[in-house]
Amino acid sequence: MRSLLYRITRALAELFRCWIFHDERPLTDQEVLADAQDYGELLHKETIHSIMLSQSMMVFRKKSPEAK
Repeated sequence: MRSLLYRITRALAELFRCWIFHDERPLTDQEVLADAQDYGELLHKETIHSIMLSQSMMVFRKKSPEAK
C-alpha cells in the first residue's frame, strides 16, 4: 500500500526531476505475504510513517525444514 505521504513525496520528487528510482514499483503487502508465507510465519506488520517514503515492515519466523 502506498501511503498518501509516499505519493506526495514521490510526486514532488518527480516534478522536480530528482526521483532516481525510475524502475521502482512498490510491492503491495499482499504480494510480499504471498511469497513469504512459504518460508515463514508473519509475526508482526506495521507501516513506518516517520520516513518520507513510508514503508511496511514485516517480521517473520522462519519455518523449520520439516514444515516445508
